[in-house]
Amino acid sequence: MNPDTDRDRVWWKEPMVWLIAGLPASAVVAGIATVMIAAHKPDSMVSEQHVKQGMAVVSTASTREEQAARLMIAAEITSQAGQCAVNLSGRFEKQPETLTMTVVHPTHADRDMRLRLIKSGSGIYVTDLPGPLAGKRRFVLEPEDMAWRLAGEAQQSGTGSWRIVADSPPSTTHPQGRN
Repeated sequence: MNPDTDRDRVWWKEPMVWLIAGLPASAVVAGIATVMIAAHKPDSMVSEQHVKQGMAVVSTASTREEQAARLMIAAEITSQAGQCAVNLSGRFEKQPETLTMTVVHPTHADRDMRLRLIKSGSGIYVTDLPGPLAGKRRFVLEPEDMAWRLAGEAQQSGTGSWRIVADSPPSTTHPQGRN
């Protein structure tokens, strides 16, 4: 080992400098890239009807779902030839004139549909479909006054019919420790 040649070496030619400085620098670059990716397309899986209470995420729609269960609301949804029909039954004082049906894709928010169904007969509501309902979807039916909410899931082939029945939703309270 020659002390004269060691003093003449410049710092960027030392492999240990690149090892020690390079690893943290690459972690910083990867972190910035992750933040940019997350900010560019945020996750849309949590709906506006969920709020955080303490450490639990709870649904604000549960009281409306309980109201649908009390009214014993059921819907048979039929999809064919670019049209959707809903046959709504339950213990109504007066059936709503219109319904809003939200068709939620499980992973792509840009494929969600919000449809307005118009009453065309006793308990029958119809609308045109902007696209097929093939695949797994979550369906949410609500009246204009938002007094109740009926939700369910179905795996569809594009046409056919399925039934959604109001059930009492499970408790949404977060379990607390007992004193």
